[in-house]
Amino acid sequence: MSKIGWLMMLLPHLIIMYLLFYNMQSLTGNRQYFGVSIKEDYINKEEFKLLNKEYKKLLNIGFLAILLISLILIFIMDKGSFAFTFFILSSIAYSSLIYIKIHNETKALKHRLLETNENCDINLSSKSIIDVSFINKRDKIVKKFKYIYLIPIFITCVVSIYAFSQYSKIPDMVPTHWNFMGVADSFIEKSYFNIISLIFSQLILSLLLSFISISSIKSRVRIDPENIEQSKLENIKYLNRVGYTFLVIILSINLLLTNSLMASIYGPNLNIVVTGLFFLVIISCTIYLTYIYIKSPNSKSTSSYSPDDDEKYWIWGSIYNNPNDPSFMVQKRFGIGWTINIATPLGKIFLICTLLLFVFLIFDFIKSFFY
Repeated sequence: MSKIGWLMMLLPHLIIMYLLFYNMQSLTGNRQYFGVSIKEDYINKEEFKLLNKEYKKLLNIGFLAILLISLILIFIMDKGSFAFTFFILSSIAYSSLIYIKIHNETKALKHRLLETNENCDINLSSKSIIDVSFINKRDKIVKKFKYIYLIPIFITCVVSIYAFSQYSKIPDMVPTHWNFMGVADSFIEKSYFNIISLIFSQLILSLLLSFISISSIKSRVRIDPENIEQSKLENIKYLNRVGYTFLVIILSINLLLTNSLMASIYGPNLNIVVTGLFFLVIISCTIYLTYIYIKSPNSKSTSSYSPDDDEKYWIWGSIYNNPNDPSFMVQKRFGIGWTINIATPLGKIFLICTLLLFVFLIFDFIKSFFY
């Protein structure tokens, strides 16, 4: 790919990642501030606002430095692929470090206010609500989506069987990567093992996406004790919207991968129109899912208390480790989305797999500099 091509690929990721990290606290809700449980009234105090300004200032400095290094790698050292990976990994690592810094400062400020002011009511205070009828309704929604999410898995299985049946038509060099124009730029040799690996990877991804989606719907929801019946109705709508939005995303990703698989069989290049359409759907649904999450009843400052509100079970306000909570996934305390409970058996497996994947990516990243 040309230097301009790598730059054009880098810029959209730069804009999206920068805007996401820059507005991360705004997307969190009114119950936590940089991973620390604080009442909404205190979040608007000047001391806490200054911490947010410091976070954004450090983020601006870091992103400019990372962008400058990336441009040097692309235009001077002619390392476009390395520069792209460098930007993604460096941005995530740097933003995580400054988050931890601001999180610790926020935690220290909270403790200082509690120690110096006896009348300081800074901690979250809300009722814990257990509604059996609502839990049953939630379980019915989860069961419904367990069946619905079999649709993309079934589609993947059908496509996989068809692709393998066309083995004789597959070219000797099978494309595995395409540039932003849909032109194949990376290949592997045709073999039963390689074709099965490609098909199996798509099936595993489909299963993983469905599992994560179901786990997100199963994650704990909070009821507003000030308006219980209305809150239950809002939560039911919220869970259904999340479930169906995830379904569209999973189907779009599967069809996008199917498009790639068909390119491997019938021609090296992707259908750029189909690829662009599915990318547009995925991005649109992701934005809508973000909107749903931000407007979630769980984000209200008056929502009921739950075990994951206790700070002692959080590492840096972002890693949940509560052996007394059977929940596999809970809502994040900083930013949008869900995170795993690493104290559960399944959580430990996911943590180990994530660390192994991270080590592999770092090794592959370093190796790419020399090739």
